[in-house]
Amino acid sequence: MTGDTVIYLGKSAKNISKLLAVHEVVHVAQSQLLGNRAMNSMECWLGEGMAELYSGALSMKSPKPGAVWTGTQAYRRLAVSNLRILGTPESSLGDADYWLDIIRSSENRGVHLCWGFGVGYSLGYLVSEKLLADFGEEKLFEWMRLTSQTQDSDASFAQVFDIGQDEWYAQSAAPYVAREAALILG
Repeated sequence: MTGDTVIYLGKSAKNISKLLAVHEVVHVAQSQLLGNRAMNSMECWLGEGMAELYSGALSMKSPKPGAVWTGTQAYRRLAVSNLRILGTPESSLGDADYWLDIIRSSENRGVHLCWGFGVGYSLGYLVSEKLLADFGEEKLFEWMRLTSQTQDSDASFAQVFDIGQDEWYAQSAAPYVAREAALILG
């Protein structure tokens, strides 16, 4: 059938295949919200980071009943630890300006920093997490829907969140990534 997406999990749907399945389902949802044209130009950190964030939250089981956050936190630590591939000097781990440059450099889905090193996934996890913490899920989806209409992510970001994207990076996202990277990687 045209337009249907099928995700084959194979015979064994353990944690890894659940993570992969949910990750890809998030991409399907993003595509539905944005449309193909806007989806292809979506910020790498949002596309991959949001998929990582939701896949960890929805797929990981806690070793203790009733303590759902435990499995998600373990996955978060693992996902973010992939930032080690950058070879960031320890002195730069807590430097917001360093991370601001990385966020900007990995924004484009077509650059090697996004997909080749997997920075879009690990950095994107933290940036998406901060976006949700600052503005909430409803605003995130509103931004995506507006971007689908305007085909202008930056203008839509400013309209929905009342702050420019680069300004938000500098004031909120980069300091948050610096703090969390220093805690997790340091």
